[in-house]
Amino acid sequence: MKNLICIVLLVFIQISAKAQTEKGRWNAGFSVGQFSYQKNDLLSGFSGSISPTAGYFVARNFLIGTGIPISYSSTDYSNLGVIRRMRVTSIGVSPFARYYIGASKLKPYVGIAYTYSHSNYHEENSQTIPTIMNDESTSASLTPSLGLAYFINRSISLDAQLGYNFYSSKASIFDSSAYNYRVATLGIGFNIFFGS
Repeated sequence: MKNLICIVLLVFIQISAKAQTEKGRWNAGFSVGQFSYQKNDLLSGFSGSISPTAGYFVARNFLIGTGIPISYSSTDYSNLGVIRRMRVTSIGVSPFARYYIGASKLKPYVGIAYTYSHSNYHEENSQTIPTIMNDESTSASLTPSLGLAYFINRSISLDAQLGYNFYSSKASIFDSSAYNYRVATLGIGFNIFFGS
């Protein structure tokens, strides 16, 4: 009897794991990343980003979707009585594709995302003649990634993802320069899966 219960449980777990990423299911997720806080004699700063996502499995294990990345950073410099405050907010759109590998509760995946963002900058300077400056920029990035999803049950997964951004940014008001660089990122989040 004990062996029969174990076999039934294993079959149920295997069926549940296979159904997690079946064609026709919907996905809603939320990831956080790049949170930092720094404080020393000259400056203090905070930055962070979040990204809600939604997607649809167009084939078994193959998810297509989009995210809305939102980020904020705040930095205060203080040197010789002069205080300089900078605030940056960004919002964008990020279509992505992701392919899950395997049929277990722990599923690795590969993905790619393209992100287009708009950023607003606000800077204040408390010099003898105080100055306020506002600026904006646009940016785009292409991010291949590797991730690992742990399915708590058929409908919820915890995710960790390592990405490599190919990033390009162009300011639009005070600086017409374009900046290109590459950066590795690590994000964590969770996903909810809907549908039959």
